[in-house]
Amino acid sequence: MKDDVKKTDPDHYTIVELQAQNLQRIKAVRIKPDGTLVQITGRNDQGKSSIFDAIEMALEGGRAISAEPIRRGTDEGSVRLDLGELVVERTFSRREDGSAKSEVKITKADGSRLGRPQEVLDTFFGKLTFDPLAFDRLDNKGKLEQLKALVPGVDFEAIARADKADRLSRTDVGREYDRWKAHAASIVVADNVSDKPIDTEALRTTIEAARKYNAEIDTWSSRRQGAEEAIENKLDRAEKLRAEASELEEEAAALQAKLDKAEPLPAKQDVAELERELEAAAMSNAQVEKRVAKTTASTKAKEYGVEYDRLTKQIESRLAAKAQAIARAKLPVAGVGFAEDDTITLDGFPFEQASTANRIKAAVELAMALNPKLRVICIREGSLLDKGMLTLIGKLAAERGYSVWLECVRDDRAVGFVIDDGELVAVNGKPVHA
Repeated sequence: MKDDVKKTDPDHYTIVELQAQNLQRIKAVRIKPDGTLVQITGRNDQGKSSIFDAIEMALEGGRAISAEPIRRGTDEGSVRLDLGELVVERTFSRREDGSAKSEVKITKADGSRLGRPQEVLDTFFGKLTFDPLAFDRLDNKGKLEQLKALVPGVDFEAIARADKADRLSRTDVGREYDRWKAHAASIVVADNVSDKPIDTEALRTTIEAARKYNAEIDTWSSRRQGAEEAIENKLDRAEKLRAEASELEEEAAALQAKLDKAEPLPAKQDVAELERELEAAAMSNAQVEKRVAKTTASTKAKEYGVEYDRLTKQIESRLAAKAQAIARAKLPVAGVGFAEDDTITLDGFPFEQASTANRIKAAVELAMALNPKLRVICIREGSLLDKGMLTLIGKLAAERGYSVWLECVRDDRAVGFVIDDGELVAVNGKPVHA
């Protein structure tokens, strides 16, 4: 197929002649365009829209074929487009179950036929369904979908998904950053706090040993007091029991001698001072714990801050890359662009804020840009265009070598190709005879 395409690939094509019969509302129609503006006119519900459907079905195939393409009451229909270098003919026939099947063939100017005709058509032509007036009525999302074809290097959906994920992550990270930062700020640490806690367990052991030591001294003191009391009792008894005085005096002397030889009692340790030291240590350790907690919270806040900045840079980098890709795409219509939030713009402002004339002019130019091979633009609601817009569109079409097919509702038969009950009955006021 590639060789055939190369041999049959002039700069562009246009519709030299259209023939259709038994398609939708069409009975039999033959149209040979005679200018850049091809107006299909007539009253409502006479088959004008079927002309445009026939063009789309001929070129786009399955994606454009309606559920019931064959005119009711008939079993076969066809459309033939003479494009100059190529002739495209699509035929329709009704199956037994009532559904329609279609076949397409492409014949070159020398009479030979191309293989895999639908692939050839898909290779040559873009979507004919880009209607400038329909485009103008779309919301921004709809316009964006239409124009993505002009920026093939940008995967808008993937960027949107990644952006959404990063923004959600950044929101969570920002929330954690604020929480840890506030937590760190709420912790008050006294000045000159040691970085290491005091070993209070060792201090408690020392205090317990001091208490035990002091208890032993109390025991010794109690014993000595008992000895002194015994001396006094014995002296009293000596006075009363003089008979036993000598013996008692000897005993007293012996006790006194022993007492005299005893070493002085050592001073008691200051437990209160140790307890004050323990209390001070506990207070100091509490401050150390606060410092550790503050440091941890500050570190967490810093980590979340770094992650928040990373996500922000990632989002900004992605948007910048998209902007660069869009800039490299060099949109073929002056003034049309994409804002950072994917809003379609015209001359730097949202597309819908431009004047009607400028919007339609830009939309027609976009339609031409999306269909560089088949230089045919289809406008289904041409009745909405005033004389000035028709003149402008005609001028654009003439300058760029396009023909613009317009569907217009008219009761008279004075203008264009007039369709009545599925047939061509007049051309610019002149009757057409079967």
